[in-house]
Order: sequence, then structure tokens, then C-alpha cells
Amino acid sequence: MAGIIDAKAIEVIYERAKAEFPSLLRIRAEQVLKWGEDGNKSLFLLLAVLGEEFGELCKAVLEGVNNSLRAHDARVEALQTAAVAIAIAERMTLLVEGGRSETITP
Repeated sequence: MAGIIDAKAIEVIYERAKAEFPSLLRIRAEQVLKWGEDGNKSLFLLLAVLGEEFGELCKAVLEGVNNSLRAHDARVEALQTAAVAIAIAERMTLLVEGGRSETITP
């Protein structure tokens, strides 16, 4: 059972995450350049991309257990996975704020 997280733990988590923000924002910006700024990728496509990125992350973690170069690759894959998750959240926000739904078709 999870306990209550104290303020010090939250501060540590925040500082660690904040250190990753510049890299995460750079990767997200690269995605916007690649996919377009209007967030018009379907949720179906974004989920497929998320699955692909997560698979690459899993592979890099497994290969990086005893290999520092692959461990670095795993960090990059984790950031790319997080950036795609943010793209999905952005897409969902556009749909919710617009009062729309999206039919997911391949």
C-alpha cells in the first residue's frame, strides 16, 4: 500500500524531473516539426507511435543493463516515449476543449 509522499520527496522528484524538461521539450519540438503544429495526428496513429517508442525503450533497457552506451540510449528512448505521451495528452486536450470526439479508424 502506498503511503503519503512528504514534501521533501516531492521536491526531490520535482528537481529530477525538471532536469529532464529541456531534453523533453526539444524532442517534443522535433515531433512538432516532423508531424505539424496543428496536432492533427489521429489518436490511432499516436498510440501506434507510442507503442513503437515504448518497444524501443524496453529493448534499450534490456540491452543497457550492463552497457552504459545502451543505458544512455534508454534515457533517450524514455524521453521520446514521454514526448509522444505528451502529444497524446495535447490531442486529447484539443478534443475535450473543442467538445468533440474522434472516431479511431486505422
